[in-house]
Order: sequence, then structure tokens, then C-alpha cells
Amino acid sequence: MGSTSDLPVMKKAADYLNSMQIPFEMLALSAHRTPEEVAEFARNAAPRGVKVIIAGAGMSAALPGVIAAITRYLREHLESEISLSVLSEEFHMNPQYISQLFKNEIGVGFLTYLTSIRMEKAKSLLLTTSLSVAEIAEETGYNDYRVFTKVFKKTAGITPSQFRRGVMGTGSVAR
Repeated sequence: MGSTSDLPVMKKAADYLNSMQIPFEMLALSAHRTPEEVAEFARNAAPRGVKVIIAGAGMSAALPGVIAAITRYLREHLESEISLSVLSEEFHMNPQYISQLFKNEIGVGFLTYLTSIRMEKAKSLLLTTSLSVAEIAEETGYNDYRVFTKVFKKTAGITPSQFRRGVMGTGSVAR
């Protein structure tokens, strides 16, 4: 997968794969594809029997779209168990590569990003619902409310219950 400017290099790779009698697909995608199109290509590769996707340098322009698709997936699946391995399977990319994308494109590591969006959702749920702390823990991907409370306190400086009481009672929170 690459842009049309990558075709000369991709042709060499195709010639080599042919010489080794390895079946492959070659597709030139514009770097201006939407994140959905790039993600859809990756998702549908495995059912077609594609085991490896090789992106040409021209695809680097599409990396923000790939990151957008991954971060959207994270936000839509916060209650699920999410790891680099899960993302690797979902997007057919190497887990280490996904980790590097987070550091390079977002500026923080994968776990830091995931924790921040989970805590963002938790704060929203604490303020807008009457769900218990245990239920909010589950809604944000924590199977154990004690672990959730510990992570919340580490990131917010107060427990989820204190956050809810502080905001609901006074309209402000220390942090």
C-alpha cells in the first residue's frame, strides 16, 4: 500500500514476491484518503488472506488518519479490555509500531493516552450520572473498582467520590 509515487519501489517488491511465488495484493492509495478508508483497507485485509501490509513512504502522509482511526476506536471501546495487542489485531499493524505512532504523533505513550481518556470519561460520568463508582469503573474499562479508584486518585489528586462530592457540593474541585 502506498501512493502512486511509491509505485517504482513497490514494483520491485512485487517482482521479488513473484519470483518467490508468494501471493500478494498491491494497491496504490492516495495519501489524502480519509482515516476511515485507510482503516477499512487494513480491517478488510485479513479476510482477503493478506497477512502483511507494506506501506510505502508516501503513506506517511496518512499517518494522522491512522492515528485518528485508532483514537476513535479507543474512545468507542473504553469499556473493553484494550491493549496494543488488541489494536494490532484490529488494525493489522505491529504493536510496537502502534506504540511508536502514539509517541511520535500524539506525543505521549499509549498507556498514558488510554488512561487520560478513561479518566476524562470517568469524570464526565461522575458529574452526569448517578452510577456507582464500581459501575463507572466498568464503563471505563476497569474490572476492579479499587484499581480504578487508585488510578483516578493518582491522576486527579482525589478519589472519584471526593470528586463527585466536591463538584456537586461546591461547584469546584481542587484539581
